[in-house]
Amino acid sequence: MTLLRSTAPTPGRDPGRRDAAAGESRGRNRWAIFAIVSIALFMSSLDGTIVATGLPTIRHALHTRLNWVSWTMTAYQLGLVAAMPVTGRIADIFGRKRVFVTAAVVFTGASLACGSVDRIDFLIALRVAQAVGGAAFLPAASGMVVDAFGKDRHRALGLFSSIFPLGALAGPIFGGIILTDWTWRGLFLVNVPVGAVFTVLAVRYLPGSPPRPGRADLLGSLLIGATVLATMLAITDAGERGAALWSWRVLLPAALAVGCGWLLVRRAGRVADPVIPLRLLRGRAFASMNALNFVWGACVIGLGSLVPLVAEERYHLAPLPAGTLLTTRALSEIGVAVVASLVIHRTGFRLPIVGGITLITTGLL
Repeated sequence: MTLLRSTAPTPGRDPGRRDAAAGESRGRNRWAIFAIVSIALFMSSLDGTIVATGLPTIRHALHTRLNWVSWTMTAYQLGLVAAMPVTGRIADIFGRKRVFVTAAVVFTGASLACGSVDRIDFLIALRVAQAVGGAAFLPAASGMVVDAFGKDRHRALGLFSSIFPLGALAGPIFGGIILTDWTWRGLFLVNVPVGAVFTVLAVRYLPGSPPRPGRADLLGSLLIGATVLATMLAITDAGERGAALWSWRVLLPAALAVGCGWLLVRRAGRVADPVIPLRLLRGRAFASMNALNFVWGACVIGLGSLVPLVAEERYHLAPLPAGTLLTTRALSEIGVAVVASLVIHRTGFRLPIVGGITLITTGLL
């Protein structure tokens, strides 16, 4: 009788209507979560390209050389590379919401500092710190989206994947507008009010997740960063006008890159939970996809991000029209990401991958 009384509907209320209202509330909550984490991801992506239009201005304002001012973009990508593999594990250990809010504070604070410095070396270092905050957004946000959408997670992640190219689309345009009506410092200061808003929203609305026991391979992540940093230093010094490939300024960082890379591989084979498990690299599909991602990143993101710089320096375009040269790439990425998320269940993974490679190759040619 107790069971019957506890499960009987309350007089005057419709259980079906009550369940529908609860489902509607959950639907609103999950889209609120999606919106908050999407804003953060958008700002992280935006900062990868908004600086592209400002490179000539920053170069003259800070009295530095061309190959060093480009480090304001390289340093950001370096921070993403070093931090992203380990931040997902950290989010699992300490809870996604806690890591997400901490990342928001770091990203916003570093943005404020970037807009206040007067030396290129300080700006480069702060861009790394800014990227570390931005890198923690993606794994924490992806986990929250998967938890919130359940069986609809594939479609939600497909929409979520379009946020990154959307930020890349808006970055050069916003950068051109800011440089036209403001100063190069505004490229970083624009993040401060937006970062403060989504930090408050994250504290208020994002759901917490229980921490899970485990360890993060922080040393492995540092070795990744050191390997990439030393490699880029060697390339930068080798790119100096009149530089000799056998000079110590090239050979020393190159040797450091080889040494750190060797230590990284050795550590990955000895620790229980390495930042890059070697067993994954032995898989043909995983290794092939990462090789494709490397080439795509170098050709499309790396070299393509310098297109506004070439347009401003060689063809004397203003920052705004120079920045819009990157918009067509981002527009196509957004459209294809949405289409791929809708058809991938019918076609499988291979056909979209081959089609994407074909489009990239044709575009580069």
